[in-house]
Amino acid sequence: MLKALKAFVPPATRQAVGRAMRNAKRSPRPSFGTDFITEVRSRLHLSPRVIFDVGAHIGMTALEFSDAFPEAKIYAFEPSTENFHRMRANLVGTSNVQFVQLGIADSNSSASLSMDPAHPSMASVAHTAPGGTTEAIDLVTLDDYCRQNAIARIDIMKIDTEGYEMQALRGATRLLTAGAIGVIKAEVALDPDSNYHTSLFEFSDYLHRFGYRLFGFYDQSEDTLSSGPRLRRFDAAFVLKNSR
Repeated sequence: MLKALKAFVPPATRQAVGRAMRNAKRSPRPSFGTDFITEVRSRLHLSPRVIFDVGAHIGMTALEFSDAFPEAKIYAFEPSTENFHRMRANLVGTSNVQFVQLGIADSNSSASLSMDPAHPSMASVAHTAPGGTTEAIDLVTLDDYCRQNAIARIDIMKIDTEGYEMQALRGATRLLTAGAIGVIKAEVALDPDSNYHTSLFEFSDYLHRFGYRLFGFYDQSEDTLSSGPRLRRFDAAFVLKNSR
């Protein structure tokens, strides 16, 4: 029945309904660690002006940011050509999103982006997928990109770069030292067998040097490929320890 109805409903309408339902579920005071956007509002009382989505994929997180913070300027970084085009199509009409086809790293250079044939929409610089295709991409540091584009502060930065998160941080030394990034949320893992995700310990130890402390955990994902139930990855958010 649902499949039959979908055939008569335009994709844009289905997307709008889905967004409305998602936003309706977002309560003003959710349980702790369940909804990052709501907790940024309720716990930090933050009204961001600049948001960086590093590793924006096909734009779903950038879309959530755009809906939740229409006054913010959102920079969506996605180096994969295929994902970049899909992201632009998904975010048609979001006038506050700047699309940037660059990878974020610890140096201004070029790299080979590997596409995983088992997960066609996933791509990584940190890992080469057996039997996958590759694409040459350009990389830039956050410090240089912000300097070149006169961006003095990033209020929220999300990083999901499939194991390349540390390189993104190391390219933001000037911003981190100045406390110019308010909230940092990144995909990490604790499983020592995980070779596709950045270690929470490595990520947090690095941020501690600059005065950042853990804010919360979000979006846990079970490892369905392992022999038993175990946590595959999750998002960890950090704020400056003086944040109110």
